[in-house]
Amino acid sequence: MTLVAAKRSARMSRRVSRGFTLIELLVVISIIALLVSLLLPAMTGAMRVARKTTCMATLRGLAQASHAWSTANEDQIVGAPSTSGAYLWGQPMPTVAYGAAVQRWDFMGSLAKEMGIDLPEGDGTNSGVARRFNAIRTHKAFLCAANEFLATHFAGPNAGTNRMISYNMGVYFLYINATSATEAGFPGDGNATSYYSNSFETKLPMNYKPRASLVGNPANKVLFADGGKYSEINQTPDYDLSLNATWGGAFSDRGPHFLGTLAGSRSWDRRFAPGNGGGTAANVDARIYGFRHSTGIPPRGAKANAFQGNLVYFDGHATTMGDLDFSNPYQWLPQNTVTENLSNMAPDVVQRFGLVSGFKVGP
Repeated sequence: MTLVAAKRSARMSRRVSRGFTLIELLVVISIIALLVSLLLPAMTGAMRVARKTTCMATLRGLAQASHAWSTANEDQIVGAPSTSGAYLWGQPMPTVAYGAAVQRWDFMGSLAKEMGIDLPEGDGTNSGVARRFNAIRTHKAFLCAANEFLATHFAGPNAGTNRMISYNMGVYFLYINATSATEAGFPGDGNATSYYSNSFETKLPMNYKPRASLVGNPANKVLFADGGKYSEINQTPDYDLSLNATWGGAFSDRGPHFLGTLAGSRSWDRRFAPGNGGGTAANVDARIYGFRHSTGIPPRGAKANAFQGNLVYFDGHATTMGDLDFSNPYQWLPQNTVTENLSNMAPDVVQRFGLVSGFKVGP
């Protein structure tokens, strides 16, 4: 090898072994960061779709279990104080043997038993009820994959802070239409527990009681849905485990079509939807609690239907709806229910569905 060739070889060797320069390394890092920024939204979107699909499968499973329970219990609807919660009526605390349900509105406890899920039986003590409630609200059979919210104690047995109840029912499907607790067969009950006396604007049909055959067309009536009880624009989620809680307790709600401080929904508070009044700068758009399946996280005050939630109907089919379409009162009330006035209805719901005072719910 000549001297010139030897020098050339040495220079090439040094060039090969010197590695990346700082500038080259920064360029590579920038390219990787750019690729991540491009891929991350797609990955996040795919994760949200997967959670929505998983949640929908969970709701279908609950609907199947509910149908089996109703078939075995003479057409009764699970989750009513006069059906699956009836055995707790008139019982003293804390000596009552709770068994499946943690309160009279609890549909999940009875369905857990129907599905063969082994959960700790409530023994009637505060600690026993709390253990079972925590087991129920965190079990995968009752947990929405997108529900990352925590609920604190409000009333009844204290189960501490844990996952918010994922799914709720429409409370008007769960009442006996009666003028008194004695007429309903549950002496001592207050109005809006086992019975409903039609003393408010919503008038249930005569002789209505929580039976699947009385709700109307099962393909049009919501059985279970994503929810966020209790939550409001100025209230983060909490729970009421009182044995004889009214208006649905920890598990059911009046429906997303209702709006307002006193009479509004406590699962689907839509006050921040445009046209519904909103709130103060300190308030949150509470749609985020009950409508968890949007493609992204909509901003506070986003347009109607920007927030999306899953529902399953009495016939077992499930779907996803935007928050306004989700609020259609015809799917949250039994057939032939009459609403005398619209004072507690969300304005955008009234407009969207052409509601007038005295409207009658069809099948």
